Amino acid sequence: MKATPTTARRNELLAKKYELEKLIPDTIDPVAVAKLREDYRAILNELETYYFDEPVKQPNQ
Repeated sequence: MKATPTTARRNELLAKKYELEKLIPDTIDPVAVAKLREDYRAILNELETYYFDEPVKQPNQ
């Protein structure tokens, strides 16, 4: 199945979300953590706008 622009964007957001989930606990600088959490919230807000019947594909870990 070929990814449409919206599914491609959703998959891109999910990849960024998983990356931030790994970065936030390992970051020591409080200013950097605040920025990462702000980015994380923005990604979650955008992901809430997607409604798909297809399953979410998680990146290989």
